[in-house]
Amino acid sequence: STGTMAPGSLAEQQQKANEMLKQNPQAFFCADALGRVLLLVPAGACLVIYYANDGANARCETEVPLFLVVTGWTVVAIVIILTLATCAQRRSGGGEGEQKKITPLMACLGCLHSMAGTWYMVFWFIGNFWVWNTEPCDDGQTVNCCDPEIWNGARGYLIFTYVMLGLLCCCCCCLACAVAAQQSKMQQAGETHV
Repeated sequence: STGTMAPGSLAEQQQKANEMLKQNPQAFFCADALGRVLLLVPAGACLVIYYANDGANARCETEVPLFLVVTGWTVVAIVIILTLATCAQRRSGGGEGEQKKITPLMACLGCLHSMAGTWYMVFWFIGNFWVWNTEPCDDGQTVNCCDPEIWNGARGYLIFTYVMLGLLCCCCCCLACAVAAQQSKMQQAGETHV
């Protein structure tokens, strides 16, 4: 049953977004690929810092090396799950204008993604506590210290995530303003034609 949609309703906005996606699927693919790269690069950096500095055997009195390796592999797992979910969604069928059915594989991947994302968020907050309560080890220091390369790498990763979160907030605000301006123009254009 199809009912009429209120102008500016969420359903109407979703329909417009779907139409834009159908007209330009390459833009969605590029944004999706860029998002995955932005996830993988810092995760790869965490793993490189950990393994290049022999994180398992590095001099560290706190859990900073654990934070690096778990964060890195969790993000890699999230990207793999997202990639598999995207492939499963494309193969799920559904013709033009039909809604794609959710397969058991897609439901399972969605559940895994939710669990991995929750694990990452919790571990990220705990890691913040570990990293910012640790100092680089000097010659005589043995309490709350860590190998300087691992410590600096973990701090760099966290600073990068703070910057990316700030940029994401700014981009969302700019996008909301652009959408509001576009809707205002469309309403004004509709009023002049009536």
